[in-house]
Amino acid sequence: MTLNSPEEIEKDLQRGKNEYRSGNQKFYEDDEIFKAIKARNLHWFKLLEQLSDKGDVFIAVGVSHLYGETGLLKLLENGNFQINRIYSGQ
Repeated sequence: MTLNSPEEIEKDLQRGKNEYRSGNQKFYEDDEIFKAIKARNLHWFKLLEQLSDKGDVFIAVGVSHLYGETGLLKLLENGNFQINRIYSGQ
């Protein structure tokens, strides 16, 4: 895995934001970086389940953690969490 320049990272993030807003959840599925993000999402989900047993939980994540069947939105929805999306309007 190689890190991109700040300009390339910004371009990738903007593309991801646009894909999310358009509803394209297939965007990240084959990317190596996002395979690692999927593993992180699964780990976080387990932690969130434990935390939710103690009360309400608020989380905020980057757009990269939202996509696909192993994205946090799908994991949380399938886990019977209540999801309230907050948009910045940008």
